[in-house]
Amino acid sequence: MIKKDFEKIFGQLFDNIPLVSIMGCEFDGTVFYWNKTAENLFGYKQDEIVGKNFADVIVPEKLRNKFINCLRESALIKQTDQYSPPIEVELRHKKGNKVPISCYQIKVLREGNDPLLFCLSIDVSEKRNKESKYRRILENMMDVYFFTDNDGIIQFVSDSAAKFYGVNDASDLVGKKALDMYFYPEEREIFYHSLKSSGRVTDEVTLRSQDGKPIITEMTTQYVYDEEGNQIGVDGVLRDVTKRHKTELALRESEVMFRRLFENELDSITILDAQTLDFEDANQATLDLYGYAREEYLSLNARDVTAEPEKTIPSIMKNRDKKRWDRIPLRYHRKKDGTIFPVEISNGVVEINNVKKIIGVVRDITKVKKSEEALKRSEERFRSIFENASTGINITDLSGNYLDVNESFCNMVGYTKEELVEKNFRDITFQDDLKKDIELFDDLLDNKIKNYQL
Repeated sequence: MIKKDFEKIFGQLFDNIPLVSIMGCEFDGTVFYWNKTAENLFGYKQDEIVGKNFADVIVPEKLRNKFINCLRESALIKQTDQYSPPIEVELRHKKGNKVPISCYQIKVLREGNDPLLFCLSIDVSEKRNKESKYRRILENMMDVYFFTDNDGIIQFVSDSAAKFYGVNDASDLVGKKALDMYFYPEEREIFYHSLKSSGRVTDEVTLRSQDGKPIITEMTTQYVYDEEGNQIGVDGVLRDVTKRHKTELALRESEVMFRRLFENELDSITILDAQTLDFEDANQATLDLYGYAREEYLSLNARDVTAEPEKTIPSIMKNRDKKRWDRIPLRYHRKKDGTIFPVEISNGVVEINNVKKIIGVVRDITKVKKSEEALKRSEERFRSIFENASTGINITDLSGNYLDVNESFCNMVGYTKEELVEKNFRDITFQDDLKKDIELFDDLLDNKIKNYQL
């Protein structure tokens, strides 16, 4: 009675156990048991497969002979309750699609009867999908993933390692010592000491490519443990930052060059915030021009140095979104001691860390203005002498065309000023004197004589 109860209980248990497909078969492959999970996994009902050879139903043709041979070999081993390690294989669904499973076998001997074989299978489709997803990630990642055992021997690297190290195939690296790939041995020791101390490290190291060239690398590594907490190796990610280093180096060199130009420029250069107009940097020429110490000047803004705030501030607000402004030929600024002086301004806008900055270049034009005023006064004096002289005075171009004449010259030759500026000196010279006049004029142009009289 108890035996029958157990048979009934275990029969119900096997029939309804979730996730595990159970198939019972003889060693020739004939199925005698098929639970509900097997029905769901492979699509065949019990009455469709019991009594049939499972190899003919769910095993792909290319694997059929291999399965049959395995059954024959198992039948020859006379051990009770023999258990075989699980294997992963793809069988066939009733609809024809592949069914990936993890399968293991249990052989049960019966007294006075032939042994029976039970195949327990678990659907690993989800596992395969995850593995496929991770495999695609590894295949397409630009960084290099690696795994080494506890002895530092490379067990796996992603495909990207081929390009990284300059080898034909990433698998060429499997079996090599990771420590041998460091360019500087002392760097290797420092890195692994840090890893032992913290269990996870991110740092820059220099590795060696296949052809011996250095690869500046950002490396993140950590210890890997199994489910029982035992350390089984080290894995990590490598990123080639050689180009980034070169870019950063070029940027630093550019910054040094800019700073030298900035500091040695004779004109005043000020960098200010486009919103607040606060000064953020200035070269030495600026400090010398305005008379401030650096700390003093950088505590100011554009409003503090202009002597024309009603012009300067609206102009900045109007143009601060432009990359380059029109040159401002004249503005008046104020020094620390209150001196007001004329300046010429050129401005531009740049973005630094997404914040707009104004670069203002200011040139002191005090001397220029004084020269212009002196020239203007000189021209006014010349014009007064020219117009009021009792002697006839004329100005010609290098071809002898009249450009300007005074009133005395007009009275002398009898032409109006308007008439003369349309003529050449040859047009009004007496014919007998014309040849001599032209010769002397040419000598004057050739610097052979300083003046002549005719």
